[in-house]
Amino acid sequence: MAERRDDVLWIYVESLNPRVRYTFTLIFEWVFPLAYRLTRDLEEWRNYPGPRLSYCQMKHRDAAPWLPAGTLLFESGIHAMEIEVEQIEGEACFFRVPAEDAVLPFDLPAMAFYLATRYEEYLSYTADSHGRFPASQSLASRAGFLRIPIINRWVCRLVDKLKALHPSWPVCGPAFRYLPTFDVDLAWAFLNRPWWIQFGGMGKALLRGRWADIRMRLLTLSGRCHDPFFTFPLLRQLHPPEGSPEPVFFFLLGNYGPFDKNIPPSNPAFRSLIAGLARDYPTGIHLSYRSNQEEAKIPLEIERLAEISGMPVVRNRQHFLKLNLPETYRRLLANGIGEDYSMGYADDIGFR
Repeated sequence: MAERRDDVLWIYVESLNPRVRYTFTLIFEWVFPLAYRLTRDLEEWRNYPGPRLSYCQMKHRDAAPWLPAGTLLFESGIHAMEIEVEQIEGEACFFRVPAEDAVLPFDLPAMAFYLATRYEEYLSYTADSHGRFPASQSLASRAGFLRIPIINRWVCRLVDKLKALHPSWPVCGPAFRYLPTFDVDLAWAFLNRPWWIQFGGMGKALLRGRWADIRMRLLTLSGRCHDPFFTFPLLRQLHPPEGSPEPVFFFLLGNYGPFDKNIPPSNPAFRSLIAGLARDYPTGIHLSYRSNQEEAKIPLEIERLAEISGMPVVRNRQHFLKLNLPETYRRLLANGIGEDYSMGYADDIGFR
């Protein structure tokens, strides 16, 4: 929100419920940051001399641009719905609202709310073998816009339409930002692993005739070859400390298991690696696969990283991207995690 100035966008809404507040925070603070104000005072809004926008079901007798509102942001429950995706101005959209003289002929805030909150993941769906919501079941995938930042594009178009009415309005589009992140599932392929894992790995390679694997193991363990997984010197060259962009490293510190095959957190070399990276880069926990079934593992793994790094742990990415709404986020918040980087699909690349 912002103080009253003539370059602040004033938005008239009929209700200031949590869904409305969240959605306009999403649109005008996170997607396209600009100074704006929500108001229910119709007269004050009408008398404002700067850029204006109304979001309501009926257009008022006013020349200000009008975004037509459906019902989604004024509901309190969650329910299945039939959604028809169509093309307008060459872009996918849904929640069309029959409305003349609207700046856009569909409910853009409701569309943004539906996609950003992952509304469809609160409904019934068929999970994959790891209990995850598959990209293939998402509306974006089925309608063909999974790899398009559709809300960002529509918000930019909306701002362009508003700016055309106020050419002197001092707004500019958000800058692109690249954020590299690295999941450290296994820092070494052969070195620093328990003897029984080394023995078992060598035995499997012998039984299956993997002679190249055996040769690489022997060369690495004898010190004549670098461990193929240990690429951290290269990553430091690519991303010097205090450079831009600044990468984030997520460390898997769970107990060994079928899907958690990390180096033991007690290993001195692994601890030294974590401590060194934590001094120079942002770090986070890579909560184990097992932590999804055993909630008590979450604070244990977070405490391990805090003890090794000497820093509070506020970031997380789920191992295997195991994310279930709303349970996962409730557990993270209860354990002091304020930033999560798991909002991606395991079976496809795109916007979730």
